[in-house]
Amino acid sequence: MVPPNSKGPRPNRIRVDMPANLEDIFEKLAIEERLDDGPESIEAVKELLELALKERVDEIWDDGLQPRSFDILVRIFTDVQSDKTFRCLILDCLVPIEVISDKSTDQMIFWVICNCHEFPIECAEVLRWLTPMVRFNMVNPESIDRRYNELLKRLQYPLVKGLSEILRLAAKPVFMTKSNINLLEKFCEDQLDDVHIKKILGEYAKHVPHLVDRKYHFVDSQVWGNGKSTDFDKVVLAMSIRARVESSRQVPTHHILCRDLPSIEYQKRRKDENLKKIGEVKSMIELGRALERLQMPTNELALLQKEEGIMMIIVNGPSHNFLTSLAKALLCEPPTKTIIAAISGLLDLLSYGLPPVTPFLSNFLICWDGTHNEEYVYSLLPKLYFHDFKELKRDILDHLMRVFVSSSVETKVKILDSLLLLITHMIAVDRRRGNVAVCQTIPSPKWIIESDVTIASVIEYVIEMWKQGLILDGPKCTLLILKSILFYQKLNTLILQCGLPLFFVIHQSLSCSALIAKNHVVLNELCLLILQYKQSLIPLFEQKGWLGEYELEVESVLALSDSTFKYLWECVGGERPENFHMTQDEFTPNDSIGLEHLGLYPFLSGIAKEIRRNPREMTKNELMSVLESFISGVAEFIKYEEHDQLRH
Repeated sequence: MVPPNSKGPRPNRIRVDMPANLEDIFEKLAIEERLDDGPESIEAVKELLELALKERVDEIWDDGLQPRSFDILVRIFTDVQSDKTFRCLILDCLVPIEVISDKSTDQMIFWVICNCHEFPIECAEVLRWLTPMVRFNMVNPESIDRRYNELLKRLQYPLVKGLSEILRLAAKPVFMTKSNINLLEKFCEDQLDDVHIKKILGEYAKHVPHLVDRKYHFVDSQVWGNGKSTDFDKVVLAMSIRARVESSRQVPTHHILCRDLPSIEYQKRRKDENLKKIGEVKSMIELGRALERLQMPTNELALLQKEEGIMMIIVNGPSHNFLTSLAKALLCEPPTKTIIAAISGLLDLLSYGLPPVTPFLSNFLICWDGTHNEEYVYSLLPKLYFHDFKELKRDILDHLMRVFVSSSVETKVKILDSLLLLITHMIAVDRRRGNVAVCQTIPSPKWIIESDVTIASVIEYVIEMWKQGLILDGPKCTLLILKSILFYQKLNTLILQCGLPLFFVIHQSLSCSALIAKNHVVLNELCLLILQYKQSLIPLFEQKGWLGEYELEVESVLALSDSTFKYLWECVGGERPENFHMTQDEFTPNDSIGLEHLGLYPFLSGIAKEIRRNPREMTKNELMSVLESFISGVAEFIKYEEHDQLRH
């Protein structure tokens, strides 16, 4: 019978004689089965479980929890809705006897990320529990790495102490971008130089001093000390010593793959072997003999140190051991610039990309600010290995778009240059796939089956990228306009050289921006691009019989050519073209050119001192002579259009 003051029926309570062992208690109460049925099923045994934990806290601190029991308690903590007291009790009992599983670590960190605003005090308790686990290496560092930037974004005041300690302990150069450090410095100023945030900045200053304000470089080590250890810290320390993992935190073991380049350690040494230095190799015969004498090192990444080793990789292809070593060097720890330079040099010599580079670059781009370690991107992106466009867009291009729209014009130009090199490499791979043997250890990417479609998709994405940049930086950004026009020129050159059935017309917004930019270099390149369309690309497509598929594109080119010629040269009498507004003086030469040259007058008036002539007094022939001397592309375009109009 329900008591009168009760709000409803109480859950059925299970009365059992509690076993002495915690693992047996979980089995007796069927905790795992209840968690599988739903977190609400735990309510029936919650009181018994709480009582059992309270009675065995001292025992747990002495002996620790078995992995299975530890994972069960983590599930209860993260899945079951309960009060603060019960959660704190579970945290006190979460004492592992070995390194915590990645799944449990991810569950605890994800709980903090999801609840930091609703339950900041309890999240702070979780961070205080996690700190000794990180300090004494009881969690896999990769689990912290995966969530590092998400934790950094949750750096609010109630969590600052525990979270700062974890971020400082897990700090690695790959996470230290200028934008992240600026965020921390601003947060530190807002919190009146909070000592805990200074811990992170002080740690960052050790790794990347050029990114951190100098006032955080020189700090009394006592200020940043760990302070007095709590009883719980001592318990975790004892467990880490028992599990023989504590020493790896106290004395870091520098992984051989994470130094500059590993020294060569041969699997079998021969004392009578004396390899010549690469500078002494005088002929291909001697190089071949050096290859025969070369012994494989235990770490095949060391082959990059010698030209014989690089030649072996080129001739035989990268082995499975080499690719495995490369993946560890890129993903396990932040790679040095020496390794990146060596990999970039190898990629320049190979006709294909290396699969381990792609996940590394994808992870790096997630937190890249456009300037820090930019050589990682610009040296590895041009020869990227990927299976299809969907993977490339998800892992690389979308991250680059985020950086592109938020960066300076100079960074935008560098990104466009790298993507143009990527497109060039894709075309080269596609064109010579019938003549080059596929490496046995690297499968042929799927995009080659539909290479034209994939290449077109990448080009369209790049065009959309610079369109966004043009919207953000405005039509006065002549550097971006010029780079975009040169992109089309290079693209057309590749299409002409390789006979690709692709036709991309310069976008109207770009051509209009180029015309009103009043920059003679931009104007010259635009005219050369139009000539490239009319003199080379359209005749090629007519010869191949492809014009029928690109009628709209051809019409757009002809319309652009006509409007550009009118803008630059055509007589307009006393009238201006429709919807065109200029605020410039009239340009009236002495012959029948016309009363006004809308596009050329700003340029001619600008060089009037150099030519020592008044542009208003020049004849048509004199004007063409000036154009041929300073902007030959414009002069060539005008001549071509005049002859073209006479032919028609």
